[in-house]
Amino acid sequence: MSETIVIQKGSTRDSYLQNFERTIASPVDIEKVQEILNFLKEKGYEDSETYRYLLSNLGRIFAWGSKTHHYAEQGFQEVKESEDGYMCLIAGDDVRYLAKLTHVNDINDEEVNGKIAEYFWNDEDYKNIWFLKDIRSVEGFTRGSINSILNLDVFESVFSGNMADNLRKVDNDVVEEEKLDKLIDDLKSNSEKIEIEQEAPVMTQEKIDIVDLLENKKQVILYGPPGTGKTYKSKQIAYELLSSDK
Repeated sequence: MSETIVIQKGSTRDSYLQNFERTIASPVDIEKVQEILNFLKEKGYEDSETYRYLLSNLGRIFAWGSKTHHYAEQGFQEVKESEDGYMCLIAGDDVRYLAKLTHVNDINDEEVNGKIAEYFWNDEDYKNIWFLKDIRSVEGFTRGSINSILNLDVFESVFSGNMADNLRKVDNDVVEEEKLDKLIDDLKSNSEKIEIEQEAPVMTQEKIDIVDLLENKKQVILYGPPGTGKTYKSKQIAYELLSSDK
């Protein structure tokens, strides 16, 4: 099956490029993610895919999103349809970044999503939220390069010439599978993966003691009432063990 790629475009003066670069500078702070998890649990979204995604990816979460105006809503729907595909950012004529779409927020509650956006970006207007991984910096690749590979004018064909429309997908309904695959392969060839130091959970003395018990007894039972952090603590310890040579 052919891949799908979402294109986000803007001018070199648009703040979204600077915001994106701040986003990929480091993963979302683990304590902030824990606050979001606690909030989602309070709101009854513990069984949502987004809750599970955040819990399982502590220390390596890169969130991105868009505001909820008319054109952004259409674009976000296409992001949803492109989950597990790719996204590239264009600033002016230059393709700047390529990333893998790893999860799209599945919570359909504007109030809750506004609060999540406030946690991430201190701005509750960015209620359309998705997550990225394998972020790459692209060099020497332009909008013209995309047009040449796909043999169409992306601005006219995909964005319908609308300056306000800045987020759209390209899939098999737009171009032939071979051309789309070539575009993604060429973008990868003209890019370099950004190595980002992932945040490791803080290992308190309590967690160190639990690790010592695991090494000696091979099992540990954590007990306590719901909402006291048993699962979260287990994830942190697992992350530490997987990140170390133990």
